[in-house]
Order: sequence, then structure tokens, then C-alpha cells
Amino acid sequence: MTEETQSPITTEQPNFEQLLLLLKSKNKEGRCKAVNTMAESGDSRAVIALIEMLHDETPVVQYTAIWGLLKLEDKRAIPPLMAVLQNKRSVATSVRSQAAESLGELKAVQALELLCAVAEDSTEDLEVRQAALEGVSYFNEPQVDKLPLNCFLDKTIPTDLRYDAVGLLGELQVKGCFDMLVVALQDQSEPGEIRANAAYALGVLDDERALQPLLDALDNKDEEVRAWTTNALGHLGNKQAVPNLLKVLKYDQSNEVLKAAAYSLGELKDERAVEPLIEALKAKNWEVRWWVIGTLGDIGDELAIPPLTKALNDRSGTVIGWAAMNLEKISGTRIVPILEAILEKTSGSNKLSQRKRKALDKALTSIRDHYSNHG
Repeated sequence: MTEETQSPITTEQPNFEQLLLLLKSKNKEGRCKAVNTMAESGDSRAVIALIEMLHDETPVVQYTAIWGLLKLEDKRAIPPLMAVLQNKRSVATSVRSQAAESLGELKAVQALELLCAVAEDSTEDLEVRQAALEGVSYFNEPQVDKLPLNCFLDKTIPTDLRYDAVGLLGELQVKGCFDMLVVALQDQSEPGEIRANAAYALGVLDDERALQPLLDALDNKDEEVRAWTTNALGHLGNKQAVPNLLKVLKYDQSNEVLKAAAYSLGELKDERAVEPLIEALKAKNWEVRWWVIGTLGDIGDELAIPPLTKALNDRSGTVIGWAAMNLEKISGTRIVPILEAILEKTSGSNKLSQRKRKALDKALTSIRDHYSNHG
């Protein structure tokens, strides 16, 4: 083909009128592509067209239209989305679920009562109920305070749904739910995941009364409950928990609980934890050592410098790199020549030496970049 006869290459998008025609395509992929392009255009005229596509015969097109309406963030979409959610008879479960969550993302206050009703409806599909509850999670505490989320502590409701609801009570800081969450945490007949999420909810509820119930649950037989209870004490932020967390760090046999203890001690940043954390660097599990190192870096006590320097010889490359980064947190640029000297002395072709060199080199590059970008 000669230069004169070559067709020009164009990336020009179809105009609005062309997109309207494409929405009538017999090919569902073509209709979905037109919906996507309309949504990406940001053209306010697209809202009415996409609302019409909610009546498409193909679920994937309906689903894409809901995504497009959410992207356009136009309140005109709210009543049609509510109608989709309410249409049990002729709309696919996945589409109704997407509508429920989108109503939450749009902060559609007028849909809040409907979302709660769907979530509570025992005849409703579980996927739709969970999506409705997810939709509720986008609202703030004053808006949901008077809504009957308490009913989800009813043991006749599916565990998956109750799990989500229990956590939501804490995240939204719903007034009046404290006693119910304590009951759920302490009820040994409850599944472990419900009690664990009740502990999490108490941690984020921002209620100082949660301290004692959480401390009491630290010796629970269920590992998941202990881990989330330990984690919740970090969220709660009360330093009265430090002695109990140090006891957990010393005696608990679960790696998940030990990681949670290190996390919470890092949140509390109490210097009483430094020496016990240094001792915990001997943990066999590399993830535990990783969390402990991060907490020592967060606390920032120079007592941690020698043991963190020793951790540069860890058998895990991930731990070596993390130790280097946290040494920089404590000692600043003073650590750079030390790391450079260690890197220069690290030789050998065995896997441990290669892993160490790679981890140190990556950490040094990150540290240098940080100081070059921040002076």
C-alpha cells in the first residue's frame, strides 16, 4: 500500500448520538462498550440513556449500566436503582446486589430504609442481603442510629450476614450497641467468627467501657477470638492494656495472636514494650519477627538498634529489608554507611547471601530515595 492510499489511523470516540445507536446493538458486548464509553464521557445526557439500559434483557448490560450510573454520580439514578433492588421477579441476583451497594456508595439517604428492610428480609437471597448491608455501611452513625441493625444478633439469621452486621455496628459507632457486642463476645455458644468480629467492633466503637471485656477475652480458647481481641486493644488505644498485651506476647502460642500483639503494642507506642519486643525477635515465625520489628521502629527507642542490626542476618530476606528500614526510622541517615559496609562485606553465592544482598540493596535504594526527595 502506497503512502497516498493508506487509511488514516484514528482514535476518535463515537459522539453521543452514535453511542445512542450503539446502545441498540444486537450484540451485548457492543452495548456494554457503549455504556462504558458514555459513563467515561461524563456527559450528563448519559444518565437518562443509562437508566433506560437498566431494562436491558441481559444481566451483564444491566450490571454495566449500574456501574456507569455510579460513575456519573447523578442523583437521578437513585429511584431507578431502588426499583431494580425491589424487583425480585425479573432482575438477576447479581444485578440487584450491585444496585444495593451502589445506592450506598451514592449516599442515597432515601434508600436507607429500603436497604435495611432488604438486609433483614429472611426470604431474600443471601447475596442481596449482604450487598444491602454493605450499602448501609457507606452511611454515617447519625443516619443509621435508629435503624434496627440490632436484629442481626438474632441467631436464626445466617452466620455470614450476622458477621458483617456485627462489625458494622462498631464501624458505624451505632449508639446502644455496646451491651449487645459484649454479649456476643462472651457468648461461648456463638461461632468463633461472630465473637471475633464482636471484639473487632468493640475496638473501633470508641467506647472506653470496652477495655475490660476485651481484656477478659484475651485467654479465650478460640485462636481467632484471641487474635481479634488482641488487635482490638490496639484500636481502642488505652495504655492500660499494655501489661496484658506483653503477657500475650510472652506466653501465647499462636502466631496470629503474636502478630496482633505486636501490632497493638505498635499502636500504643509504650516504652515498657521495648525489651519484651526485643525478646520476641527470637520467634520462629518470620511474620511475627516482621511485625515485632515494625513495632520497635514505631516506638523508636534506641535500645532496639543492636537487636535490629542483628536482624540484618535473619534467614528471611523480607525481615532483613524491614529491619533495615526500621533502623532508619530510629537512627536516620546514620544507618546508611553501616548498611553500605554490611552490604560490601556480604559475599558468597549461597541463597542466604544472595537474599541478604538483594534485601539490603533494595532497602538502601529506598532510604536514599526518601532522603533525596525530602532533603
